[in-house]
Order: sequence, then structure tokens, then C-alpha cells
Amino acid sequence: MENDKIFDFVDGLWFDPVLSPLELKTMQFLREFIAANGYSPTYREISKGIKKKKFHPSEINRIVYQLKNKNLIDIKKAKNCSIRLIHGDPRYESRP
Repeated sequence: MENDKIFDFVDGLWFDPVLSPLELKTMQFLREFIAANGYSPTYREISKGIKKKKFHPSEINRIVYQLKNKNLIDIKKAKNCSIRLIHGDPRYESRP
């Protein structure tokens, strides 16, 4: 059944219909940053990338963990730049 899908593939991005606009903006930034640089961004880079006026690590942490809880990203605790996209990570797309 088509309506039972949790994720839709939209514009090269796995999209969960219950993502907030900020979560979607963050996912788009993560995909673009990782594709361009080959590694994941820091929280400060995420803050700049989603055009936050002030950098608050706790706010970026909250967004990142919301995405993790929705199974869109994976992170390694206590490791900088360790965000990995679950669906369509450009670092792993070319692997068999």
C-alpha cells in the first residue's frame, strides 16, 4: 500500500512528512555539505548553514538528535564530525 510509506524520496533527499521546516533545512544542508566536503559538519557549521542568527550548541544538538530519533542520521557519541546520513550519504553511495 502506497500510503504505508514512512519516507518519500524528494529532490534527492529522503523526506519524512513529519519533519519540521528546520529539520528539513538541516537535512538538506547536511547532504550538501557532506557531498561538497566528504565529511560531516560541526555544530557551528550546521548553525551557519541553516542561517541561525546566534550559535547555540544545545539547539543544534536538539535538532541533530531529533533527526537521529527519526532514523534519518546516525552519530557517534563523543566524536566530532561523525554525522552519517542513513539514506543517501554521498560518502557511501558509490560503494557496492
